[in-house]
Amino acid sequence: MKELINSIAKKEWRFIWLMAVVIMVLTGLPYLLGYLMAPPGATYDGLHSLSPGDIPIYYSYINFTLLFLENRRNIRRYLRSLNDKWDGFSISLV
Repeated sequence: MKELINSIAKKEWRFIWLMAVVIMVLTGLPYLLGYLMAPPGATYDGLHSLSPGDIPIYYSYINFTLLFLENRRNIRRYLRSLNDKWDGFSISLV
């Protein structure tokens, strides 16, 4: 293994390091730009850049919770109608 590493010329090592740095800069640039260009009062941390499909689900949970808190009577009526249609729902939902 030492022979293999020693057989690589310094010019080749420089190329490898240069490509590594270029790839790190290119992959980190969108996160840096998102952080720097975030509007006032907002932050960008790149957390959801790897799982963008989760964001709409979280918003739907928030919207359902707000709807539930604002309009409890209609939600109970809706759950009762589901309970009447399907026997699989627990009575604890209503």
